[in-house]
Amino acid sequence: MTHLDNLPAILTRQEVALLLRITDRSVDQMCRDGRLSSFKIGSNRRFHRDEILGLIPPLRRPTTFGRALSA
Repeated sequence: MTHLDNLPAILTRQEVALLLRITDRSVDQMCRDGRLSSFKIGSNRRFHRDEILGLIPPLRRPTTFGRALSA
């Protein structure tokens, strides 16, 4: 298990989908309609960890994440 504060500062689309428990396509749609902010490195979309964790209500936010995410 990985403590959420130990996640990398910059997350991939797949990591965001796992954290929010949504599909990769939903992440893309949320970026297109402005619900998620992101930036690109080359052709790959990246996300700031703190912004993504801010989307999870504090009372529902787990303190650990079930599987380790690769950097």
